[in-house]
Amino acid sequence: MSHHRRRARRAASRLNHQRSRRKLFIISASVILLLGLSLVILGGWSRVPATPAPLASAPTPRPMTLAKEYIYADARLVATEAPATAAPHYPTDLAVWRLSNGTGMWYVLNSDGSLTAQNWGTVNDIPAMGDFDGDGKTDFAVFRPSDGGWYILHSSNASFHSIFWGTSGDIPAPADYDADGKADVAVFRPSNNSWLVKKSSSGATISQQFGSSGDVPVSSDYDGDGKADIAVWRASNSSWYYVKSTDGAIGGQAWGQSTDKPVPGDYDGDGKTDFAGFRASNASWYIRKSSDGTTMTQQWGLSTDTVVPGDYDADGKTDIAVWRSSSGYWYILHSSNGLTRAEHFGQSGDIPVPAPYRR
Repeated sequence: MSHHRRRARRAASRLNHQRSRRKLFIISASVILLLGLSLVILGGWSRVPATPAPLASAPTPRPMTLAKEYIYADARLVATEAPATAAPHYPTDLAVWRLSNGTGMWYVLNSDGSLTAQNWGTVNDIPAMGDFDGDGKTDFAVFRPSDGGWYILHSSNASFHSIFWGTSGDIPAPADYDADGKADVAVFRPSNNSWLVKKSSSGATISQQFGSSGDVPVSSDYDGDGKADIAVWRASNSSWYYVKSTDGAIGGQAWGQSTDKPVPGDYDGDGKTDFAGFRASNASWYIRKSSDGTTMTQQWGLSTDTVVPGDYDADGKTDIAVWRSSSGYWYILHSSNGLTRAEHFGQSGDIPVPAPYRR
């Protein structure tokens, strides 16, 4: 009987041991399975990088609005525009006026390299270009001392316009004196040192005595309000005088030498015309920056060259430039990058008339 019990206990012990081994095997297999799945998951995560959510797009910048855009022709402010959005600066085009067989011909080298030729003017006429119709393009125009007439060919529609304003001996001084985006017909009368301006905005007349015998008219925007100021260069005391359009006050600045040629322009791009002169004795330019009052000096050209400052690289700054009639070459120092542009355009006897014609 005891023998049977012992055999039963041994059988039960073996059964329990087998059950324990089966449990251990199942647990081990489960652990291995879980580890395998973990490795697969982790391995798959490392092989498939997550795609980041797209960044919110940056807001589209709004175009900067300009109060005025200043357009210069031969260092004189001839027009301002008031664009709804920022307008690009238009490059000054190389151009000459040529009297041939009693007929005035305009030749313009456009910014794309094409040539524009226009018959306009006659003997004894004085080129007096400006943007008289306010389309942002310089119009071909002449002042005829013999009858005091201005003869203007509008670029906007090719129509002809004439106005009689001035007399023999007057010096044409077109510019935008009323800031309406159109050049105004104007003259400086050396005989009595008076200015006569016909406003394009209203047709009203500005009549002001300002200047002295021997003064040179240099109207431009010296106070930066978008209106051309009546101004003169007085060689006798090497000084500049102007009437501020902002408040009517008289401004003055001693600058240069008596033999200097006035070459006003916005050389520093601050929206104000700088006092500047070209000194033939050493072929140097002397510029007083309106932005900070510092002096810029640059040797450029020959004593016999014709000065033709303008914004040839369209960076908003007047570039130092000369035209050499003996060879017909233009030599331009770009303010944007300091590079030199040498271009053959014109011939001896031509009158350089650079401006943004945009043909």
